Amino acid sequence: MHIAFVCWGNTCRSPFAQYYAAKRYGEAARFSSWGLRVREGSAVSEAAKWAVKELGQISLSEHQAQALPQPAPIDVTMWVAMTQEIADTLGAEWQISPNIVRVWDISDPYGSDVGLYKNTYADIARLVDTLLMEQFAGR
Repeated sequence: MHIAFVCWGNTCRSPFAQYYAAKRYGEAARFSSWGLRVREGSAVSEAAKWAVKELGQISLSEHQAQALPQPAPIDVTMWVAMTQEIADTLGAEWQISPNIVRVWDISDPYGSDVGLYKNTYADIARLVDTLLMEQFAGR
């Protein structure tokens, strides 16, 4: 199974999900993250790095933003869009079937303080756990 997390910039929400999922469930699946409107190679903000290091003991210091390639990788079995708008864009611009897209309602904390990044990371961690418990139940 290959699960891809997608947001706009690939500098906080989708990397949060990817790195958390890989740390907790890395043996069970492959996890990726991309952005749809990316400044290629952008680093994660200091507030985002601090939030995941403090809450998840995860380092994002090496992460660089990556744009979702066109065409989209065909080996992805599930796409997770951080908002409905992102899901709609995946369908319209990348022709990804809505049947394999999950939509979360996670607002972008870009430019906010560390507290909002922490809350966003905690929300994403809970959603990743719920999603993967559903996917791997009975395995």
